Amino acid sequence: SILQSMSSFDPKNISAENYRSLLSLAPTAAELETLKAYEGPTDAKTLGKAERFCLAIGSIPRYTSRIRCFLYSLKFEEAIQDIELDLDLLCETSLRVTNASSLHNALNVILALGNFLNKGGSNGDADGVSIDSLNKLKNVKSYGTKTTALHYFAIVAQSRAPDILKMSEQCGDCRGASSVVLSQLITDLKLLQRGFDMLLKECEKVKVDVEEADVNGKKIEKEIHALNVIFLKSSKEICQRFKARLDEITTKMNDTQLAYANMLKFYGEFETKKTSDFFSGVADFIVEFENARKDNEESRQRAKKRAAAKQRVENMREKTKARARRRSRDISAEQKSRRDKRTPSPVVAITKSEEGKLVLPSNAPPPIVLSNKKTTNSNISSDDNTDDGEDSSASPFTL
Repeated sequence: SILQSMSSFDPKNISAENYRSLLSLAPTAAELETLKAYEGPTDAKTLGKAERFCLAIGSIPRYTSRIRCFLYSLKFEEAIQDIELDLDLLCETSLRVTNASSLHNALNVILALGNFLNKGGSNGDADGVSIDSLNKLKNVKSYGTKTTALHYFAIVAQSRAPDILKMSEQCGDCRGASSVVLSQLITDLKLLQRGFDMLLKECEKVKVDVEEADVNGKKIEKEIHALNVIFLKSSKEICQRFKARLDEITTKMNDTQLAYANMLKFYGEFETKKTSDFFSGVADFIVEFENARKDNEESRQRAKKRAAAKQRVENMREKTKARARRRSRDISAEQKSRRDKRTPSPVVAITKSEEGKLVLPSNAPPPIVLSNKKTTNSNISSDDNTDDGEDSSASPFTL
């Protein structure tokens, strides 16, 4: 039955919502007085289900407190696990961020960069960098370009401080830790502790009821006594287990608070700094830094493509010039080959006679006549023995 399940802390495949509805069905103080005054039969023919149910639960001392203890036992494990997971995440991330050498180096480089940019100003010669100022780097842009101080920082980190590139790995899940509210965890743990104290008080009261019970009394009292015995036996083991878990979570809570406080002190932040503000600042900076690295890499790839395209154009020009030079050499060689294949003109040795006249050799080809007019030359004349019948214009040379 439901009363036995509640007394043994065993839900018996009944959801917690159904048990939670029993609180709204609990009889009021006036109804309890009426139930206690009833001395008639309690069989099904006389009373309905609702009346018999109210009569049964009305006979249990502190029924509302008993049902609250039972509901507390049902939600305890789930609630304690949620708190434990958040505490583990927050504590681990706090320790990792505190010991992250990559983040330390990043802050050193940013401090040097900021002091250089603000040299001579009111913000120059700073002693440190706050976490909130990390995300202001993306707002400092160079004139005429889309490059920001964060892009320049990424270039410096990649070339001179490669350890900074491990920030995402060393800092852990800062985004997840930013969603953990430490004050809410403290409140939830206090509620669990309060519920456990309620369970302990109810166990003490049930123990008194068992000791003072009249086992020889009415049947209803015997049934209540049996339920109290079951409750007392079951609650003893549950209280021991719950106490061990609460002590464990309390220790983790103290360790987490100490780790978070030491981290804030290490980075020079106020003790009242919320986890959402601190870890979200670190997480945003890591994301923006990775995006800046990606932008720089894309810019380098575009520059490589432009250089490759320019080189291809230059290579095409060189190839075109080389083809033109080869074509010119081929044409020259062909022309020379044609000239070499021609029949060379005979060399005519012209001599001078004793009389001072120019004389052609006997094997010389006949001269080319350029005109039908008679040609005279003071130095070249016809032979004195030339026949009168020959045309003197045929050749001006003496053969």
